[in-house]
Amino acid sequence: MIEKFINYINDKNKAYVIFDIGSRDCQKSIEFYKTFPNAKIYAFECNPNTLDLCEQNIIPYQDRITLIKGAVCDYDGDIEICYINNNDFKFIENKIALNRVKLLVNSSKILFNNLNSNLEMFCVYHKKYYFREDNFYFTFFGVNEAYSKEKNCNNVLEYELDNYNPFLQKRGYMETSVYLHVYWNKLYENKDMVGFSQYDMKHSQKYDNLDNKTIYLLNTNKPIVKNGKWEATMFPKICNLDFLIKSYNAHFDKKYTMKELENKPFSLWQTNIYPVATYEKLCEWLKKLVDEIYPWSNQPPYQTHFGSIGGYTERALSIFNAFEIHEGTPYSNLNIQHGVGSEVKEQYNHKSFLNNYSQDVHTKYVNNITGILNSDNLYFKSQCYLDNICYSCERNLSQSYLILNSNIYNNKIVGKDIEANDSRLFIYNNQVFIMLTCRSPYPNQLWCIAITLSTKWNPIFLQIKNMKHNLFEKNWSPFVKNNKLFFVYNYDPLIIINYDFNDKGLCNVVFKQNDVILPFDISNKYLRGGSNLLHYKNNYYIGTAHSRVHTEKTVFNYTHIILLDTEKWKLVYVSKPVMYNYSNKNNNKFLNTYNTILVDIGSMWGPKKHIHQWSGCIYENNNKYFITVNIRENVTLLYEIQFKNILDLKDDSLKEIGYWDNLTRIYSSK
Repeated sequence: MIEKFINYINDKNKAYVIFDIGSRDCQKSIEFYKTFPNAKIYAFECNPNTLDLCEQNIIPYQDRITLIKGAVCDYDGDIEICYINNNDFKFIENKIALNRVKLLVNSSKILFNNLNSNLEMFCVYHKKYYFREDNFYFTFFGVNEAYSKEKNCNNVLEYELDNYNPFLQKRGYMETSVYLHVYWNKLYENKDMVGFSQYDMKHSQKYDNLDNKTIYLLNTNKPIVKNGKWEATMFPKICNLDFLIKSYNAHFDKKYTMKELENKPFSLWQTNIYPVATYEKLCEWLKKLVDEIYPWSNQPPYQTHFGSIGGYTERALSIFNAFEIHEGTPYSNLNIQHGVGSEVKEQYNHKSFLNNYSQDVHTKYVNNITGILNSDNLYFKSQCYLDNICYSCERNLSQSYLILNSNIYNNKIVGKDIEANDSRLFIYNNQVFIMLTCRSPYPNQLWCIAITLSTKWNPIFLQIKNMKHNLFEKNWSPFVKNNKLFFVYNYDPLIIINYDFNDKGLCNVVFKQNDVILPFDISNKYLRGGSNLLHYKNNYYIGTAHSRVHTEKTVFNYTHIILLDTEKWKLVYVSKPVMYNYSNKNNNKFLNTYNTILVDIGSMWGPKKHIHQWSGCIYENNNKYFITVNIRENVTLLYEIQFKNILDLKDDSLKEIGYWDNLTRIYSSK
């Protein structure tokens, strides 16, 4: 198909950039891929009937082929007049950014006059939106990474914005998150008014000439306060409304009480249109409020389910609107039909497994760093960076050896003689070391822990001084403090050991919780070692552990973030399971997801199904944290990871042995 074209190009090995415009099924892009081994190919296709075929065809070639879902035009800017036939709004849905059209017309009338519009209106959705005659000129605003959504010319995806705080949606702030992200990213520039509605709302009017001094709100037609009492659906028994007034007064330097709210309109559903100055005033308060109320407003005696904190901030907007009206701002009621095509949010179900993930940890998929799943694949890969050089170590699934890569080694095979496996990397004295599990040279022991420099294979087999050998040793978690190497031998009870690099591999116990007797059986522990630990702040170190919880049909191995106080030798925080988002559309289709959440189940080791999400390594690079995650014992994925309020959530109180272990069991078995 491309023979005539390629005949004009002599050097096929250059790093060309190729645009395949009107790609249809991407077959030409694939030919380019095979003909030009170093080229980067961009395939443009706008036909929705062939996009799925394009995505399917390029799966093996995504390292150099990028599919762009759209057409190519030589014009970028506002469109003076757009003519459509027969009000065919669906036809233009993904072809024209309608908020850039100044005049939308058909043969008989003007459908929308954007010349007179001073409004930027956002329609919020979490799964899909409905493009209709009443809302075609809105900007559709997609939220919640748990649900896959396509990007087009008429929508914005919150989680793709330059200024994005993932914890607002993760913690259930709902539409309040949208208010703030629109504000932070200034998505309303050159407009006098900015508004918000929901995907299941049908509007009875076009907002093409609004008064820029008026608040337009969705009124419940009830007063927010009457005879000194809150309206019932302000939920005063389960929402601390006094705190909202107190926070408002502190921010705006006021002394308001419920009296100023008497008989003021009660607006709900966070569906409002504001003058820009009023909206910015609101957001300056909201950005402080969302931090002030977490986590206590989402804990007993208040509601604890996902979304309840968004219901709380929804009432904060109701109070803000009422105070604005008290101060003399005019208002007008919106005429909206609510509940048109609404969908159930699964996270509102208190029993949904989606509610069991941590709200304090966010991950962002970076790459599959092991490749396509097959019987000869590598797995359990660890990596880290030192001086901008990537060091990695991974185990071969079928033959029990390690493969090293760095600036010195390129796919160097080591450890066959000792069946080396389950490697972790850590940095000590400005050098990268490998900690691994291997066959033990010691009597009455099958497996032990060893360490070696990554650049000089010479494993030293570790043992604990004056302790009888366990049959199996594994899951030690290394960390470096004050230029000394330590290991978390066990998390609950907490046991810390130190190795001073003596030739015999002897480690000293430096802390034993409640002076527990060693050795002890770790096979029945739910909270187990995971990654290395990194210095976080002050005397705290952060890393990952993994759970191992058996139920009747399933074994759960989740990732948990832990925080270790190295001054008091105390475990002070264990997170709920970490959620990993993974899109099969952009990756090889062999891992199972629920929407975009990784829930891969492999039938390993007998009749029980296993969920494997072990983190092998945590490292810092360019002021960001990354972790490697072992999935299904066959593949390792790389994620960027963020933490929020971890130190605020730590628990310094004295804990009995078994507290954290049992908490992990509860977290992982729901």
